[in-house]
Amino acid sequence: MDTRPARRYSRRGLAVVVAIIIAIAVAGFVFFVYPRPQGGLCTFEAGPIGLGLRVVSDGNQTPIGGAQVEATNTALLCDGAPADSQKTTAFVTNGTEWRYLDIGEDASYSFLVAYSGHSYNFSTGLGVEAFTCATLFLPSGRTNVTFAEFQNACPSATTTTQTSTATPATVIIPQGTTYQVQSSYDCLAGHSVQPFNVTTASLLEGAMTAGQPGVAIYITTAQDAQELYQGHPEVWLYSSGLTNSTSFSLDLASGSYVVWTEGADLGCGATVVTPLEQLTTVTVTQEVSLGPPGAGTVIPE
Repeated sequence: MDTRPARRYSRRGLAVVVAIIIAIAVAGFVFFVYPRPQGGLCTFEAGPIGLGLRVVSDGNQTPIGGAQVEATNTALLCDGAPADSQKTTAFVTNGTEWRYLDIGEDASYSFLVAYSGHSYNFSTGLGVEAFTCATLFLPSGRTNVTFAEFQNACPSATTTTQTSTATPATVIIPQGTTYQVQSSYDCLAGHSVQPFNVTTASLLEGAMTAGQPGVAIYITTAQDAQELYQGHPEVWLYSSGLTNSTSFSLDLASGSYVVWTEGADLGCGATVVTPLEQLTTVTVTQEVSLGPPGAGTVIPE
């Protein structure tokens, strides 16, 4: 298994105004140059290769047709400003396994999926020099995100196989655990951090619910948890977005990680700030635990 770091990237702004996208090869590295919406250029040493989404049934992972999807990007930052404009792509699944999205120099994508009278939402960061493959299972709402390094497509469930030896799960946060984080109406929310170590490639799973106005759950490396943007990790492996209920399932390589629970940030950018704080209760509805790796590409540290 190739364990080279795949989620590191750097950003540099160039004060040159053009309206084209340039790829420059220098000493074996590829630098992507993108025009900023505000003018000027941004250069990235590496970027995401692609993004695939599939909506499948819980039981046999058969692709589901008729699900209404809205996919919205969040761009990488260049000199504190988005390097790409935000856009929402809407489509209906047609029963094929993977739907590939047209991405730019983006950091993450959020999905809103409506099917059979229910709505599901989740977010994922985009792998660097990797194809990001996001799966939503229905009707449970469980999600799984894997990263296929240096590939140009996501693996098919019918051709991907993996065997593993059953081992007892390592419980990180027991089911039924409750804790509180501070939600804020002046854009200064609090957070709770649960660190954990992965000694061998493992599948991290769990589910949580939260009271109003909701929380955001991040899974990130311990190192990336030190680099914050607007109070939460700037780079992450999984994000629920602001939600009252979320579940996650992702493969992790050995390393140090954290489960980061962020209270709701409300009122950000408001002209009149109302400093009203409240504690939001979070309940672990499915234990957060490490088990044998799933049928997906292990996320490098």
